[in-house]
Amino acid sequence: FDGGGMEEKKGGVGCNSNCNNSDNRNSKDHCCSRSTTHDERDCTYECNVGDIHDDGGKQTFMECVDALQSEVNDFVVLGSIRRVDYKELTALEFLREFVAPNKPCIITGLVNEWDAFKKWTSEYLAEKVGDLDVSVEMTPNGRADAVVEDVGLTGGMKGPVFLLPHTERMTFSDYISMCDSPLSGKHHEMEKKQKFGGDIISYISNQNSSMTDTDEFAGKLLDDIESSLPFAEDAFGTKPDAINFWMGPKEAVTSLHKDPYENIYAVIRGKKIFTLYHPCSLPYLYETNVSCGKFSLNSDLSTFTVDPISATAQKEDKDIGPLENPNYESKQGKNEEEENKDEGEAEEDDKSAKYTPEAEMRPWLLVDPLCPNFSKYPSFQKATPIVAEVNEGEALYLPSMWFHHVQQRGSPQASNQCISVNLWYDMKFDVKYCYYTFLEAMSSRFTQKPNTQKEMT
Repeated sequence: FDGGGMEEKKGGVGCNSNCNNSDNRNSKDHCCSRSTTHDERDCTYECNVGDIHDDGGKQTFMECVDALQSEVNDFVVLGSIRRVDYKELTALEFLREFVAPNKPCIITGLVNEWDAFKKWTSEYLAEKVGDLDVSVEMTPNGRADAVVEDVGLTGGMKGPVFLLPHTERMTFSDYISMCDSPLSGKHHEMEKKQKFGGDIISYISNQNSSMTDTDEFAGKLLDDIESSLPFAEDAFGTKPDAINFWMGPKEAVTSLHKDPYENIYAVIRGKKIFTLYHPCSLPYLYETNVSCGKFSLNSDLSTFTVDPISATAQKEDKDIGPLENPNYESKQGKNEEEENKDEGEAEEDDKSAKYTPEAEMRPWLLVDPLCPNFSKYPSFQKATPIVAEVNEGEALYLPSMWFHHVQQRGSPQASNQCISVNLWYDMKFDVKYCYYTFLEAMSSRFTQKPNTQKEMT
Protein backbone atom coordinates (compact mmCIF):
# COMPACT_ATOMS: atom_id res chain seq x y z
CA PHE A 1 0.00 0.00 0.00
CA ASP A 2 1.14 3.54 -0.61
CA GLY A 3 -0.03 7.11 -0.57
CA GLY A 4 -2.05 6.74 -3.74
CA GLY A 5 -1.54 3.29 -5.24
CA MET A 6 1.23 2.05 -7.52
CA GLU A 7 1.15 -0.11 -10.58
CA GLU A 8 2.46 -3.67 -10.51
CA LYS A 9 5.72 -3.89 -12.40
CA LYS A 10 6.80 -6.59 -14.79
CA GLY A 11 8.76 -9.26 -12.98
CA GLY A 12 6.75 -9.38 -9.75
CA VAL A 13 4.49 -7.51 -7.36
CA GLY A 14 6.00 -4.16 -6.53
CA CYS A 15 9.50 -4.88 -7.91
CA ASN A 16 11.08 -3.95 -11.19
CA SER A 17 12.77 -6.53 -13.36
CA ASN A 18 16.14 -5.83 -11.72
CA CYS A 19 14.99 -6.74 -8.21
CA ASN A 20 17.31 -9.51 -7.01
CA ASN A 21 15.02 -10.87 -4.30
CA SER A 22 13.82 -13.90 -6.24
CA ASP A 23 11.41 -15.04 -3.54
CA ASN A 24 9.53 -11.77 -3.68
CA ARG A 25 9.66 -11.57 -7.48
CA ASN A 26 7.97 -14.92 -7.82
CA SER A 27 5.38 -14.49 -5.08
CA LYS A 28 2.01 -12.80 -5.53
CA ASP A 29 1.60 -12.56 -1.76
CA HIS A 30 4.60 -10.39 -0.98
CA CYS A 31 6.20 -7.21 -2.07
CA CYS A 32 9.85 -6.47 -1.50
CA SER A 33 10.89 -7.18 2.07
CA ARG A 34 14.11 -6.45 3.86
CA SER A 35 16.73 -9.17 3.61
CA THR A 36 20.49 -9.45 3.47
CA THR A 37 20.36 -10.41 -0.20
CA HIS A 38 17.92 -7.74 -1.31
CA ASP A 39 19.27 -4.59 -2.96
CA GLU A 40 16.84 -1.93 -1.75
CA ARG A 41 17.89 0.47 -4.49
CA ASP A 42 16.52 -1.92 -7.12
CA CYS A 43 13.11 -2.07 -5.50
CA THR A 44 10.51 0.27 -6.99
CA TYR A 45 8.88 0.59 -3.53
CA GLU A 46 12.17 1.27 -1.74
CA CYS A 47 11.14 -1.36 0.83
CA ASN A 48 8.97 1.19 2.60
CA VAL A 49 5.65 0.51 0.93
CA GLY A 50 3.77 -2.27 -0.82
CA ASP A 51 0.47 -2.94 -2.52
CA ILE A 52 -2.32 -4.85 -0.81
CA HIS A 53 -4.27 -6.78 -3.44
CA ASP A 54 -7.88 -7.85 -3.01
CA ASP A 55 -9.32 -9.42 -6.11
CA GLY A 56 -7.24 -7.11 -8.22
CA GLY A 57 -8.09 -3.98 -6.19
CA LYS A 58 -5.73 -1.81 -4.23
CA GLN A 59 -5.95 0.01 -0.92
CA THR A 60 -4.04 3.11 0.00
CA PHE A 61 -2.26 3.34 3.33
CA MET A 62 -5.00 5.51 4.85
CA GLU A 63 -7.68 3.06 3.72
CA CYS A 64 -5.78 0.36 5.57
CA VAL A 65 -5.58 2.62 8.62
CA ASP A 66 -9.33 3.18 8.43
CA ALA A 67 -9.88 -0.58 8.42
CA LEU A 68 -7.52 -0.96 11.36
CA GLN A 69 -9.36 1.76 13.30
CA SER A 70 -12.68 0.03 12.62
CA GLU A 71 -11.43 -3.28 13.99
CA VAL A 72 -9.89 -1.61 17.04
CA ASN A 73 -13.24 0.08 17.70
CA ASP A 74 -15.01 -3.28 17.47
CA PHE A 75 -12.59 -5.39 19.50
CA VAL A 76 -10.62 -3.08 21.81
CA VAL A 77 -12.18 0.33 22.35
CA LEU A 78 -15.82 -0.79 22.55
CA GLY A 79 -17.07 2.76 23.05
CA SER A 80 -16.61 3.08 26.81
CA ILE A 81 -14.28 2.27 29.68
CA ARG A 82 -15.08 -0.51 32.08
CA ARG A 83 -15.14 0.16 35.83
CA VAL A 84 -13.79 -2.62 38.02
CA ASP A 85 -13.85 -3.05 41.78
CA TYR A 86 -10.37 -3.25 43.27
CA LYS A 87 -11.51 -5.78 45.87
CA GLU A 88 -12.46 -8.18 43.08
CA LEU A 89 -9.47 -7.48 40.83
CA THR A 90 -6.72 -10.10 40.91
CA ALA A 91 -3.35 -9.65 39.25
CA LEU A 92 -4.24 -12.40 36.77
CA GLU A 93 -7.54 -10.77 35.81
CA PHE A 94 -5.87 -7.36 35.51
CA LEU A 95 -3.20 -8.84 33.24
CA ARG A 96 -5.63 -10.89 31.15
CA GLU A 97 -8.46 -8.38 30.78
CA PHE A 98 -6.57 -5.09 30.52
CA VAL A 99 -2.76 -5.17 30.36
CA ALA A 100 -2.32 -7.86 27.71
CA PRO A 101 -5.04 -6.51 25.37
CA ASN A 102 -3.88 -2.92 26.04
CA LYS A 103 -7.24 -1.69 27.39
CA PRO A 104 -7.74 1.12 29.90
CA CYS A 105 -10.04 0.73 32.88
CA ILE A 106 -11.20 2.72 35.91
CA ILE A 107 -10.48 1.06 39.25
CA THR A 108 -12.89 1.79 42.09
CA GLY A 109 -12.49 0.98 45.78
CA LEU A 110 -8.70 1.50 45.79
CA VAL A 111 -7.89 5.15 46.36
CA ASN A 112 -10.66 5.73 48.89
CA GLU A 113 -8.87 3.32 51.24
CA TRP A 114 -5.74 5.49 51.31
CA ASP A 115 -4.95 7.88 54.14
CA ALA A 116 -4.48 10.53 51.46
CA PHE A 117 -8.15 10.26 50.54
CA LYS A 118 -9.15 10.70 54.16
CA LYS A 119 -6.64 13.41 55.12
CA TRP A 120 -5.47 15.48 52.16
CA THR A 121 -6.81 19.00 52.40
CA SER A 122 -4.95 22.25 51.79
CA GLU A 123 -4.54 22.69 55.54
CA TYR A 124 -3.20 19.18 56.12
CA LEU A 125 -0.72 19.37 53.25
CA ALA A 126 0.48 22.83 54.25
CA GLU A 127 1.15 21.54 57.75
CA LYS A 128 2.91 18.38 56.59
CA VAL A 129 5.03 19.65 53.68
CA GLY A 130 4.43 23.40 53.71
CA ASP A 131 8.09 24.22 54.41
CA LEU A 132 9.37 22.25 51.41
CA ASP A 133 10.48 24.05 48.26
CA VAL A 134 8.70 22.63 45.24
CA SER A 135 8.64 23.34 41.51
CA VAL A 136 5.56 25.19 40.25
CA GLU A 137 4.94 25.39 36.50
CA MET A 138 3.50 28.67 35.21
CA THR A 139 1.99 29.71 31.88
CA PRO A 140 -0.26 32.54 30.67
CA ASN A 141 -2.76 30.12 29.12
CA GLY A 142 -2.77 26.97 31.28
CA ARG A 143 -1.17 24.94 28.47
CA ALA A 144 2.23 23.73 29.66
CA ASP A 145 4.09 21.30 27.40
CA ALA A 146 1.81 22.10 24.49
CA VAL A 147 1.89 23.26 20.89
CA VAL A 148 0.87 26.91 20.49
CA GLU A 149 0.00 28.49 17.16
CA ASP A 150 -1.02 31.92 18.46
CA VAL A 151 1.71 34.33 17.37
CA GLY A 152 0.83 36.53 20.34
CA LEU A 153 2.02 33.78 22.69
CA THR A 154 5.04 32.47 20.79
CA GLY A 155 7.22 35.54 21.21
CA GLY A 156 7.79 35.98 17.50
CA MET A 157 8.73 32.33 16.89
CA LYS A 158 6.99 30.99 13.81
CA GLY A 159 4.24 28.60 14.84
CA PRO A 160 3.37 25.99 15.62
CA VAL A 161 5.75 26.02 18.61
CA PHE A 162 6.07 23.51 21.45
CA LEU A 163 6.30 25.55 24.66
CA LEU A 164 7.58 24.44 28.04
CA PRO A 165 6.33 26.31 31.12
CA HIS A 166 8.16 28.77 33.31
CA THR A 167 9.25 27.04 36.54
CA GLU A 168 9.18 28.90 39.82
CA ARG A 169 10.58 27.50 43.07
CA MET A 170 8.53 28.31 46.17
CA THR A 171 7.44 26.67 49.38
CA PHE A 172 4.37 24.50 49.18
CA SER A 173 2.69 26.81 51.71
CA ASP A 174 3.24 29.75 49.36
CA TYR A 175 1.63 27.77 46.55
CA ILE A 176 -1.43 27.09 48.69
CA SER A 177 -1.53 30.75 49.68
CA MET A 178 -1.43 31.75 46.02
CA CYS A 179 -4.62 29.78 45.60
CA ASP A 180 -6.69 31.02 48.52
CA SER A 181 -5.14 33.62 50.83
CA PRO A 182 -3.03 36.80 50.77
CA LEU A 183 0.70 36.75 51.33
CA SER A 184 3.51 39.24 51.06
CA GLY A 185 6.24 39.92 48.57
CA LYS A 186 6.74 38.47 45.11
CA HIS A 187 4.28 35.63 45.40
CA HIS A 188 1.59 38.03 46.62
CA GLU A 189 1.92 39.86 43.29
CA MET A 190 1.60 36.51 41.50
CA GLU A 191 -1.49 35.77 43.55
CA LYS A 192 -3.11 39.09 42.60
CA LYS A 193 -2.40 38.47 38.93
CA GLN A 194 -3.73 34.92 39.15
CA LYS A 195 -6.91 35.98 40.94
CA PHE A 196 -7.72 39.24 39.19
CA GLY A 197 -5.79 39.34 35.94
CA GLY A 198 -5.96 35.69 35.00
CA ASP A 199 -2.51 36.03 33.47
CA ILE A 200 -0.77 33.26 35.40
CA ILE A 201 -1.92 29.66 35.60
CA SER A 202 0.10 27.62 38.10
CA TYR A 203 0.39 23.85 38.30
CA ILE A 204 2.51 21.50 40.41
CA SER A 205 3.29 18.90 37.78
CA ASN A 206 6.95 17.94 38.09
CA GLN A 207 7.39 14.49 36.54
CA ASN A 208 10.76 13.43 37.91
CA SER A 209 9.18 11.18 40.55
CA SER A 210 8.34 14.25 42.61
CA MET A 211 6.91 12.21 45.48
CA THR A 212 10.35 10.68 46.12
CA ASP A 213 12.68 13.34 44.66
CA THR A 214 14.74 14.99 47.42
CA ASP A 215 14.36 18.32 45.61
CA GLU A 216 10.56 18.09 45.74
CA PHE A 217 8.42 16.21 48.30
CA ALA A 218 11.29 13.98 49.48
CA GLY A 219 9.09 11.01 50.35
CA LYS A 220 7.19 12.88 53.07
CA LEU A 221 3.77 12.04 51.61
CA LEU A 222 4.45 8.41 50.72
CA ASP A 223 2.98 7.07 53.97
CA ASP A 224 -0.40 8.47 52.93
CA ILE A 225 -0.66 6.42 49.73
CA GLU A 226 -0.09 2.84 48.63
CA SER A 227 3.18 3.18 46.77
CA SER A 228 3.26 -0.59 46.26
CA LEU A 229 0.29 -2.08 44.42
CA PRO A 230 0.75 -5.88 44.30
CA PHE A 231 -1.87 -6.48 41.58
CA ALA A 232 -0.11 -3.97 39.31
CA GLU A 233 3.44 -5.06 40.14
CA ASP A 234 2.58 -8.71 39.46
CA ALA A 235 0.90 -7.84 36.16
CA PHE A 236 3.62 -5.45 34.97
CA GLY A 237 6.46 -7.53 36.38
CA THR A 238 8.12 -4.53 37.99
CA LYS A 239 7.85 -1.96 40.76
CA PRO A 240 6.98 1.70 40.06
CA ASP A 241 9.69 3.60 38.24
CA ALA A 242 8.31 7.00 39.28
CA ILE A 243 5.61 8.35 41.62
CA ASN A 244 4.39 11.86 40.83
CA PHE A 245 2.28 14.46 42.65
CA TRP A 246 -0.08 16.71 40.67
CA MET A 247 -1.99 19.75 41.95
CA GLY A 248 -3.59 22.42 39.81
CA PRO A 249 -6.75 24.35 38.89
CA LYS A 250 -9.30 23.66 36.18
CA GLU A 251 -7.55 26.16 33.89
CA ALA A 252 -4.50 23.90 33.67
CA VAL A 253 -4.95 21.52 30.74
CA THR A 254 -2.56 18.82 29.54
CA SER A 255 -2.20 18.61 25.77
CA LEU A 256 -2.64 15.40 23.79
CA HIS A 257 0.42 13.16 24.13
CA LYS A 258 1.55 9.63 24.96
CA ASP A 259 3.90 8.23 27.62
CA PRO A 260 6.24 5.21 27.40
CA TYR A 261 4.91 3.95 30.74
CA GLU A 262 2.11 1.84 32.18
CA ASN A 263 0.19 4.32 34.30
CA ILE A 264 -1.96 4.00 37.42
CA TYR A 265 -3.43 7.48 37.89
CA ALA A 266 -5.20 8.09 41.22
CA VAL A 267 -7.45 11.09 41.87
CA ILE A 268 -7.40 12.22 45.50
CA ARG A 269 -9.37 15.47 45.25
CA GLY A 270 -11.55 16.75 42.42
CA LYS A 271 -11.95 15.05 39.07
CA LYS A 272 -9.82 14.27 36.02
CA ILE A 273 -11.30 14.07 32.54
CA PHE A 274 -9.17 12.03 30.15
CA THR A 275 -9.85 12.03 26.42
CA LEU A 276 -8.15 8.89 25.15
CA TYR A 277 -7.13 7.65 21.70
CA HIS A 278 -5.85 4.16 20.94
CA PRO A 279 -2.22 4.08 19.67
CA CYS A 280 -3.44 3.09 16.20
CA SER A 281 -5.06 6.55 15.96
CA LEU A 282 -1.64 8.07 15.33
CA PRO A 283 -2.16 8.62 11.55
CA TYR A 284 -5.15 10.86 12.36
CA LEU A 285 -3.39 13.03 14.97
CA TYR A 286 -0.99 15.02 12.78
CA GLU A 287 2.27 14.38 14.61
CA THR A 288 4.69 17.00 13.29
CA ASN A 289 8.19 18.22 14.11
CA VAL A 290 7.84 21.66 15.67
CA SER A 291 10.19 24.29 17.09
CA CYS A 292 10.71 24.38 20.86
CA GLY A 293 10.49 27.34 23.18
CA LYS A 294 10.00 28.09 26.85
CA PHE A 295 7.90 30.62 28.76
CA SER A 296 9.79 32.96 31.08
CA LEU A 297 7.94 35.12 33.61
CA ASN A 298 9.00 38.76 33.35
CA SER A 299 9.93 40.96 36.30
CA ASP A 300 6.51 42.65 36.16
CA LEU A 301 5.03 39.29 37.22
CA SER A 302 2.23 39.64 34.70
CA THR A 303 3.72 38.99 31.27
CA PHE A 304 5.76 36.22 29.74
CA THR A 305 8.45 36.11 27.11
CA VAL A 306 9.21 33.08 24.96
CA ASP A 307 12.76 32.00 24.26
CA PRO A 308 13.86 29.31 21.79
CA ILE A 309 15.56 26.34 23.43
CA SER A 310 18.22 23.99 22.09
CA ALA A 311 18.98 20.37 22.91
CA THR A 312 21.60 21.57 25.41
CA ALA A 313 19.05 23.71 27.22
CA GLN A 314 16.67 20.77 27.39
CA LYS A 315 19.35 18.57 28.96
CA GLU A 316 19.97 21.19 31.62
CA ASP A 317 16.29 21.36 32.62
CA LYS A 318 16.05 18.76 35.37
CA ASP A 319 12.28 19.05 35.51
CA ILE A 320 11.77 17.57 32.05
CA GLY A 321 10.11 14.17 32.34
CA PRO A 322 8.72 11.62 29.88
CA LEU A 323 5.86 13.85 28.77
CA GLU A 324 8.35 16.32 27.29
CA ASN A 325 11.23 13.94 26.61
CA PRO A 326 10.70 10.39 25.29
CA ASN A 327 14.28 9.53 26.30
CA TYR A 328 13.61 10.43 29.94
CA GLU A 329 15.05 8.10 32.54
CA SER A 330 13.87 8.37 36.13
CA LYS A 331 16.28 8.68 39.06
CA GLN A 332 13.98 6.39 41.04
CA GLY A 333 15.93 3.45 42.43
CA LYS A 334 19.38 4.85 41.55
CA ASN A 335 22.00 5.28 44.23
CA GLU A 336 24.08 8.44 44.64
CA GLU A 337 27.06 7.01 42.75
CA GLU A 338 24.90 6.14 39.73
CA GLU A 339 23.28 9.59 39.76
CA ASN A 340 26.69 11.30 39.93
CA LYS A 341 27.90 9.15 37.04
CA ASP A 342 24.84 10.08 34.98
CA GLU A 343 25.33 13.77 35.73
CA GLY A 344 29.01 13.55 34.75
CA GLU A 345 28.10 11.90 31.45
CA ALA A 346 25.45 14.56 30.84
CA GLU A 347 28.05 17.30 31.37
CA GLU A 348 30.33 15.67 28.80
CA ASP A 349 27.41 15.45 26.38
CA ASP A 350 26.67 19.13 26.90
CA LYS A 351 30.25 20.07 26.05
CA SER A 352 30.01 18.32 22.72
CA ALA A 353 26.44 19.37 21.91
CA LYS A 354 26.02 21.62 18.90
CA TYR A 355 23.41 24.30 18.48
CA THR A 356 21.65 23.32 15.29
CA PRO A 357 18.16 23.94 13.91
CA GLU A 358 17.48 20.18 14.16
CA ALA A 359 18.27 20.23 17.88
CA GLU A 360 15.42 22.71 18.45
CA MET A 361 12.73 20.46 16.95
CA ARG A 362 10.61 17.74 18.49
CA PRO A 363 7.61 15.72 17.32
CA TRP A 364 4.27 16.66 18.85
CA LEU A 365 0.58 16.31 18.05
CA LEU A 366 -1.04 19.37 16.52
CA VAL A 367 -4.71 18.53 17.15
CA ASP A 368 -6.73 19.76 20.13
CA PRO A 369 -9.65 17.53 21.19
CA LEU A 370 -11.31 20.49 22.96
CA CYS A 371 -11.28 22.70 19.88
CA PRO A 372 -10.86 20.51 16.80
CA ASN A 373 -10.10 22.33 13.56
CA PHE A 374 -11.43 19.85 11.03
CA SER A 375 -10.82 22.23 8.15
CA LYS A 376 -7.12 22.24 8.90
CA TYR A 377 -6.92 18.66 10.24
CA PRO A 378 -9.64 16.74 8.36
CA SER A 379 -8.34 13.25 9.19
CA PHE A 380 -8.82 13.96 12.90
CA GLN A 381 -12.55 13.39 12.36
CA LYS A 382 -11.79 9.68 11.95
CA ALA A 383 -10.07 9.30 15.31
CA THR A 384 -12.30 7.65 17.90
CA PRO A 385 -12.06 9.25 21.35
CA ILE A 386 -12.99 7.62 24.64
CA VAL A 387 -13.77 9.98 27.50
CA ALA A 388 -12.88 8.69 30.97
CA GLU A 389 -14.15 10.75 33.90
CA VAL A 390 -12.11 9.69 36.90
CA ASN A 391 -13.84 10.79 40.06
CA GLU A 392 -12.44 11.53 43.48
CA GLY A 393 -11.31 8.23 45.03
CA GLU A 394 -10.93 6.41 41.69
CA ALA A 395 -7.89 5.41 39.63
CA LEU A 396 -7.38 5.08 35.89
CA TYR A 397 -5.26 2.35 34.36
CA LEU A 398 -3.81 4.07 31.29
CA PRO A 399 -1.87 1.63 29.10
CA SER A 400 1.45 2.71 27.67
CA MET A 401 1.43 4.53 24.32
CA TRP A 402 -2.25 5.53 24.56
CA PHE A 403 -2.72 9.16 23.58
CA HIS A 404 -4.38 11.22 26.29
CA HIS A 405 -5.57 14.78 26.79
CA VAL A 406 -6.38 15.78 30.39
CA GLN A 407 -8.70 18.31 31.99
CA GLN A 408 -9.42 18.65 35.69
CA ARG A 409 -11.94 20.00 38.15
CA GLY A 410 -10.98 21.27 41.58
CA SER A 411 -12.26 20.51 45.06
CA PRO A 412 -13.20 23.00 47.82
CA GLN A 413 -11.18 20.84 50.21
CA ALA A 414 -8.05 21.59 48.19
CA SER A 415 -8.33 25.33 47.51
CA ASN A 416 -10.36 24.52 44.38
CA GLN A 417 -7.42 22.54 43.03
CA CYS A 418 -7.38 18.96 41.75
CA ILE A 419 -4.90 16.68 43.53
CA SER A 420 -3.68 13.44 42.00
CA VAL A 421 -0.90 10.91 42.30
CA ASN A 422 0.29 8.64 39.53
CA LEU A 423 2.57 5.62 39.48
CA TRP A 424 4.58 4.93 36.32
CA TYR A 425 5.79 1.42 35.54
CA ASP A 426 8.25 0.54 32.78
CA MET A 427 6.45 -0.67 29.66
CA LYS A 428 7.33 -3.89 27.89
CA PHE A 429 9.02 -3.38 24.54
CA ASP A 430 7.15 -6.28 23.01
CA VAL A 431 5.40 -6.96 19.72
CA LYS A 432 2.81 -4.25 20.42
CA TYR A 433 5.62 -1.71 20.56
CA CYS A 434 7.06 -3.08 17.29
CA TYR A 435 3.66 -2.74 15.60
CA TYR A 436 3.40 0.83 16.86
CA THR A 437 6.84 1.87 15.60
CA PHE A 438 5.99 0.37 12.20
CA LEU A 439 2.75 2.38 12.11
CA GLU A 440 4.67 5.46 13.22
CA ALA A 441 7.20 5.06 10.41
CA MET A 442 4.48 4.56 7.81
CA SER A 443 2.45 7.47 9.16
CA SER A 444 5.36 9.87 8.93
CA ARG A 445 5.55 9.13 5.22
CA PHE A 446 1.95 8.77 4.07
CA THR A 447 -0.43 10.61 6.38
CA GLN A 448 -2.20 13.75 5.23
CA LYS A 449 -0.48 17.02 6.05
CA PRO A 450 -2.42 19.89 7.68
CA ASN A 451 -4.32 22.04 5.24
CA THR A 452 -2.83 25.50 4.87
CA GLN A 453 -4.91 28.64 5.13
CA LYS A 454 -4.71 29.00 1.37
CA GLU A 455 -6.07 25.49 0.84
CA MET A 456 -8.98 26.12 3.21
CA THR A 457 -10.17 29.32 1.51
